[in-house]
Amino acid sequence: MKEELLKVLDDKYEALDLITINDLLGLTTPEELRELEDVLKALVEDYTVYLTKKNKYILLKNTKNLKIGTLSVNKKGFGFVILPKEEDVYIASDNLNGAIHDDVVLCEITNMRENEGRIVKVIKRDLKNLVGEIVLINNKLGFKLDDEKKQLKISLTKESLANCVEGHKVVVKVLKKINNHEYTGEVIKILGHKNDPGVDILSIASNYNISADFGLDVEKELESIPDEVDMKDLEGRRDLTGKEIFTIDGDDTKDIDDAISLEIGENGLYHLGVHIADVSNYVKENTALGDAAYERGTSHYLADTVIPMLPHKLSNGICSLNEGVVRLTLSCEMDIDNIKSGDFS
Repeated sequence: MKEELLKVLDDKYEALDLITINDLLGLTTPEELRELEDVLKALVEDYTVYLTKKNKYILLKNTKNLKIGTLSVNKKGFGFVILPKEEDVYIASDNLNGAIHDDVVLCEITNMRENEGRIVKVIKRDLKNLVGEIVLINNKLGFKLDDEKKQLKISLTKESLANCVEGHKVVVKVLKKINNHEYTGEVIKILGHKNDPGVDILSIASNYNISADFGLDVEKELESIPDEVDMKDLEGRRDLTGKEIFTIDGDDTKDIDDAISLEIGENGLYHLGVHIADVSNYVKENTALGDAAYERGTSHYLADTVIPMLPHKLSNGICSLNEGVVRLTLSCEMDIDNIKSGDFS
């Protein structure tokens, strides 16, 4: 019934009541009406359909003044709802309705001309990995968020503060909501003192859920990965060790994963080879290592620090195209003629 319902509502730009929708679908039994109510309820809950104050239904995309986006709050208190393909909606501080920075929200545009609106509802709030500093508040240890845009008060449990001192940078887990802007929480990790070298980088990384620690499952899988290429892995592969291939990474790079080669063939064509470390030979799908790499997506570069996508045993070892050692690559070899850019028209 869901697909039929969405088709019926797709070209409707006025909200319809339950009975009208029932008739448009041609439903005739009480059981079908109850099923319709259940489907509509589910679509309302996932914000595909909007239920008006008059108990009428309309596809959210067909409304002129209702939008879903991410709230970005200015330090001065006002904010904007960021929309993917439309102009951002201005939200005055008194129209935030309890929403905070980075909330996914449903907003109503109240002034089309000025593109101003108000927050109707908070759809999603991400409170993972709250990073901040242990501070003294009324001579007691308290917590101050690094992200000043998030106007939240987090009261930490006495037990989790046991090993903390003023100036510690910590990661906090939210335990319970007291109200829209107040929660209880506990310290789950002490990053170090704010004046310690590298703690500022760790704080930024933790705020974005970037960790240098891959976990015990990954470490266990690494034990089965060799330090040198196994001869059996060379079966079915072309041997390029006799070619002059050079890497394109800087002198101070620890993980060398890109290289190129260039020759001029007898036919006058340039033979270009582009070579990338074959990580897939060691990082397999549905493994702890594969899941960790997929979740990270890329290495992260913070100032002069690199938090790699892969453990160092791979990124700096078996998957690094170091000079004088055999490595596995995925290579693309191509012939290029001497057509000049001006010849394309």
